[in-house]
Amino acid sequence: MQKSNVRLAQSNHHKVCFTRYLTATCPRQLKYHRPFCIGELISVFTALQRVAGPCIFLSHSCLTMAALILRQCVETMLRSCSYRIHLALKVLVVAFFLALNIVLLSPYSTSFPLSDYSSVSCNVAQASGNSEILRVLTITSSMAQQQAEFLCQSRHIGQHFAEVMVSWHSRDFLTAEQLINEDYDVIWNREHVMRGLVPDFHHYYDVLQPSSTYNVYWFSLGEAPRLEAGFLEGKRIGLLDHSTSKTSFLLPLDSLKTAGLKLAQLNISYFVNMKAMYDALEAGEIDIIPGGNWVADQLAPLVLQKTLIAENVDAGSWYVRKRITDPSLRCAMQRSIQVYQALSKDMRMPEIAAPDCL
Repeated sequence: MQKSNVRLAQSNHHKVCFTRYLTATCPRQLKYHRPFCIGELISVFTALQRVAGPCIFLSHSCLTMAALILRQCVETMLRSCSYRIHLALKVLVVAFFLALNIVLLSPYSTSFPLSDYSSVSCNVAQASGNSEILRVLTITSSMAQQQAEFLCQSRHIGQHFAEVMVSWHSRDFLTAEQLINEDYDVIWNREHVMRGLVPDFHHYYDVLQPSSTYNVYWFSLGEAPRLEAGFLEGKRIGLLDHSTSKTSFLLPLDSLKTAGLKLAQLNISYFVNMKAMYDALEAGEIDIIPGGNWVADQLAPLVLQKTLIAENVDAGSWYVRKRITDPSLRCAMQRSIQVYQALSKDMRMPEIAAPDCL
């Protein structure tokens, strides 16, 4: 009997609680039956927000009672509206709760496939029925299409793979998990990056092509850049927003500092990728950018002036999964790398041992 009186007291306390905070809006409309629609609906929900604060410490039944009172308010509101608005609101409310139920009650989350704008793929012309995909990870979109097409035409690739996918991302995209899981069959990156992720990465990958080298320059549309305070005053410098990029971040900043310039006093803009940086230079939004000789090709027919930053910069090596042991297959992969020679006139690649495998 005592427990029953306690529950009754709690119930009365809850009623007092919600009557106190809902009297300002909903009960007033219930009493006077004045017309209200969309604007008043907002006031009802505002009242519920005021209730949630003072009553948050109460039991679940308190919140349940709030929902019941709110329901009564909304139903009264609907009766006071015109028929068309009444019907439209009902349809909207039903549709909303149906959608909410689907989302909350479904054991699986719905995912929508998005297009990958950082890769190219093609079907192997002479595939032997294998359904495997050859996955290549590079650091630039330049020549990725040519590499994919070269691989798709190789009969040796066709003996093991049905499709080729070449993806490009910045060097810091690669993860230790991807290396250990061998997510990519071929990877272009610098050894210190690979070793920094997985010190024993050679347990999973062999060197397919030793590191090539290239030169790095400052480029501008006007006169050749000079690393002097007088020349750079008022100039806008573009860099890549990747702190691991030697070409477009580390070496350019080092050259500015070596010239005795204070970085904090320079007008430097950072870009998410090289294309955005090239577009900004072409549009006149910046004046100077770094890069290899491929920058001039990318921005042709614009005439660029350049100043050397560094020579014989390590471009990184190409690595292949240890499990890929077929010499002809490795040779075809090695041959595909030669397309990147076109990136720069000063790109120097070591000669491959077996140049005739296709």
